[in-house]
Amino acid sequence: TAATVGLKGGSKDLNGAYLFVEYEDLTLENEPRDFPPSNRRNLSDGAQDKLFWVSISDFEKVPGSPIAYWSSLHVRELFSRLPAISELTETREGLTTGSNDLFLRYWQEVSACRVGWQIENTEQSVTSGCRWFPYVKGGDFRRWFGNNEYVVNWWNDGAELKCFSDPETGRIRSHNYNGDYGFRAGFSWSGMSSGSFSVRQVPGGFMFDAKGPMGFPFDEQSIDFLSQFLNSKVTDHLLKMLAPTMDFKLGHVLNLPAAEAPQVSRSDNGSRLSSISKADWDAYETSWDFTTLPLLSPNHRAGTLAENYKNLRAHWQGMTDEMQRLEEENNRI
Repeated sequence: TAATVGLKGGSKDLNGAYLFVEYEDLTLENEPRDFPPSNRRNLSDGAQDKLFWVSISDFEKVPGSPIAYWSSLHVRELFSRLPAISELTETREGLTTGSNDLFLRYWQEVSACRVGWQIENTEQSVTSGCRWFPYVKGGDFRRWFGNNEYVVNWWNDGAELKCFSDPETGRIRSHNYNGDYGFRAGFSWSGMSSGSFSVRQVPGGFMFDAKGPMGFPFDEQSIDFLSQFLNSKVTDHLLKMLAPTMDFKLGHVLNLPAAEAPQVSRSDNGSRLSSISKADWDAYETSWDFTTLPLLSPNHRAGTLAENYKNLRAHWQGMTDEMQRLEEENNRI
């Protein structure tokens, strides 16, 4: 429950007082133990005597005018001072099949010879004669690469899916076909998340779902920079303002302010992080690029099984340490 006191006909430049109340701040009778409550947000640097003083004009500096009273003036002005992500990339909402049970499968459930791998465009998908194609569908929190688990029935350019209708009304249930954006390389994110925002690079050859929307950079060379920026703590902080419900729409991503920081644009951290994440994903049998158990890999082979495992543990620790170091560098954008 939120309590609001308003002033009729007030000025947009008139500051209002805002504060944050957590469940822990309330008594069993749902009354604040003290007012304003002494929680972490109200005690932060942006508050004055546990209150945030912000005007409507300040809110309007952020696209959609979210009531992000806790954000600093410097952060709000980023949206007007810097170019938006929409100047660097376009995004598309993905396919709604109308029946995932009918048209989607885990890739292990179908014969590999019936899957169209590494397809480049719609014409190639049709001439391949394949029924199933790799499919991006959101998934759990994971950065850089992965969550490639599904295939979709897109036989003959989705002929069966496009004709799938409600038996009572005759209305076509599927919509938002990928069109010319199908099978293109780009980046994807999970449309709904209970945690932080995360972006994964997607190679060519995939169709994509409404729960796994995709972005397509105007300059293909900027994919690493965009991945780095969108996986940074900066983006996570900004999206908590734009999408407080953790429902990450296309507009939220496109409205993000972005400046290509020199230290980011010159680094290859994005490609390296994606490479490490892909190696981790492919180390498990849930990946279609899995080849062998890491424990049995010649790279870690030693005289005994115990020494094999020791080498593998050292390798995993090295990968973890490198990823942590690279992500810490990335968060200094």
